[in-house]
Amino acid sequence: VVIFGASSLPLYQRILDGYGYAPVAWEVIEFATRAEYLNAEARDDAVLAAVERLAEAGAGAAVILGAAIVGMAARLAPRATIPVSDGAAAVALCAERVAKGAALPARPTPIAETIGLSPALTRLIAGDVPS
Repeated sequence: VVIFGASSLPLYQRILDGYGYAPVAWEVIEFATRAEYLNAEARDDAVLAAVERLAEAGAGAAVILGAAIVGMAARLAPRATIPVSDGAAAVALCAERVAKGAALPARPTPIAETIGLSPALTRLIAGDVPS
């Protein structure tokens, strides 16, 4: 799994752990400035280098997480040595599998207590889903 920013690592780890998924490795890309992040060539090079490190660690595929980079994987895939997907594409694949009757994984525990939501939404987030 490739992510941007170490501050988001615990969030993504907890979410994936909650679904029982343990990636081969995590690659965290940090940019010192906004200008570095906005430099598409440098960003692509950093992600490709991270994907190659994942391949060396034994990953059979890489997923790049982050809404701001949706579409990057399709652009980089022809240059990578393992399949590369973005998080939105991975969700779409999972949705297809669910639509075909695949079992859903157990729901993870919510990240934090909800505040200011309706009782019905709070129950739904907690996993209390009417059948």
